[in-house]
Amino acid sequence: MTSQSTAEGASPIEALYNQQKRLSGELKSVREIVSDLAWELEDMEGRLAELQQANQDTYTTQIEMEIRHITINRTHVEEQTIRYMLRVDELTERYREIDRLLQTNSPAQHQCNDSSSGVIDNTPLSHTQD
Repeated sequence: MTSQSTAEGASPIEALYNQQKRLSGELKSVREIVSDLAWELEDMEGRLAELQQANQDTYTTQIEMEIRHITINRTHVEEQTIRYMLRVDELTERYREIDRLLQTNSPAQHQCNDSSSGVIDNTPLSHTQD
């Protein structure tokens, strides 16, 4: 809640709702990024396994260089994924703090239903291919 939001005519409760709505959108975007990175990691792991098998069958410097390149890129993508996962945790906590404030200050107006919003979900993102 900022003085700017109250200066624009929004009540403190409205400002909290607006902040929560903004956080919800940002949380959705960051989760999509984490999902995309998880898929990218899975693709890298598959390609790496293929190259390692090919390298065992027929060693070439080209395969070895590609293995090294993918391994380095995988490390960067893993680090990036962790950063975004931590951002999801941070945004989720901020969302919950605002939700608690809204429930405390306006319980009749604010009915929080985490399961319908899909926003507060700490289920780890994992991608498996069946």
